[in-house]
Order: sequence, then C-alpha cells, then structure tokens
Amino acid sequence: MHVTVLIEFVRDMMQKWFHDRWNHADTLRPQLTTWATNLLNERNKDSTTFTIHPADWNTFLVKDGNNDGLVNLIKRTCSCREFQIDSLPCKYVLAALCACKNNSSIFA
Repeated sequence: MHVTVLIEFVRDMMQKWFHDRWNHADTLRPQLTTWATNLLNERNKDSTTFTIHPADWNTFLVKDGNNDGLVNLIKRTCSCREFQIDSLPCKYVLAALCACKNNSSIFA
C-alpha cells in the first residue's frame, strides 16, 4: 500500500511541475539576438526600394533591379534561399511582408 501512495505522490508532483513549466513557457516571448536584430535591420533597409508584384495573397514577385525574389509566405520560401537557410526573413520576404501588412490571412 505504501508504494502506491509514493507513486501517486510522484505522479502528482511531476504533473504539477509540467503544468508550472508549461505556464511559464507560455508567458515567454521569443527575442532575437543582437546579431539577428542588426541583420534584419540591414535587410529591411535594403528592401525599402523594391518593387512588389503580388501573384496572389501569399505569393509575391519582388524586384530589386538586379535580381528578383519569388516569395511564398505560407510555405516560408524565397527563391534566394536565404529565408530557408537561416530561418530569418530575407530582404525579399521583408518587402513582401511590408506590401501585405494589412493581410491577416498570411498569419493564419
């Protein structure tokens, strides 16, 4: 009888720990490192002069004069492949996001 009480106590304690950690993790917001913030700021400066041609609500052709970037916001892809490689938005993705800032369907 004592072993079952001990096992039940351990189970209750672990359940409480997981619940408390889940609640704590739910309150955290992801923050970028200084390096990533500086990189995104640099990419954002580059993207301000681009021309954006929407193909549909989620796909954009972004032209910068020299190169073009085909961006798909739902699939999180860009033809320059920077977005897929480092998981940070490239300058083409940032331009596309700026062009559709009022389109909440991309975040669904």
